[in-house]
Amino acid sequence: MVVHSYFSLAEQRRKSSTRVASALISPKTAKSLLRALQSIRTCHDYKIPDEEDDLEINEKGYDLKGWLQNFSGDKKLDEGDDFRRDAGPRSYRPGTDVSRVLGLCIDSTAPFRWHAANTVDAFRYLEWSDDLEKDQERYDSESVRSSGFRLIAKRSCVLEYLKAKGRDLIVEVTIEKRIEKNGYSEEYEESTNEVTFDQVFVLRQDGTIETASESLGTWTTDIQRA
Repeated sequence: MVVHSYFSLAEQRRKSSTRVASALISPKTAKSLLRALQSIRTCHDYKIPDEEDDLEINEKGYDLKGWLQNFSGDKKLDEGDDFRRDAGPRSYRPGTDVSRVLGLCIDSTAPFRWHAANTVDAFRYLEWSDDLEKDQERYDSESVRSSGFRLIAKRSCVLEYLKAKGRDLIVEVTIEKRIEKNGYSEEYEESTNEVTFDQVFVLRQDGTIETASESLGTWTTDIQRA
């Protein structure tokens, strides 16, 4: 399952982006926090926190805690790679606490993979870019281009961690579409050509998935329950 991600698609001046972010949340106050976040006018006014982020919440029964680390590596080794394009160094990885609880270790032959004690590829990081280098080539090209990254985790490992911490997982999905004009984004201009979708979910320890208003089924269907 994708626990953190950002990727963009582009065709000439048409662009879209999709972002997924997640954090730990207190089960008792999860619904209240979901309603509060969905009532905010724009998703740009709040952020699902990373581990040790200043935006973490821990007061009066409300608990919102990051579990993934934002990591900025060094691009120097890749700067001369013409095939890198917009891909950069690894930007997200499992946090300190989940690494400790699950006993994660980095694969010695593949630094973008983490194994747990009894699970291969408990976490895996992917990054790609097939974008064009020059702006004019981007606008003139009719091909669909994409770039982005994903941090993927085994659902069984996520569930094990949630149960160990006594927490549920809050997940935000944001999709934005816009049109650029003459190389400048119209993202912040009022336009019928701009669309933003933002939805917040909670993944419960019992395997159910909910929004602020309804239950949507299960997220652990491939895991056998005792």
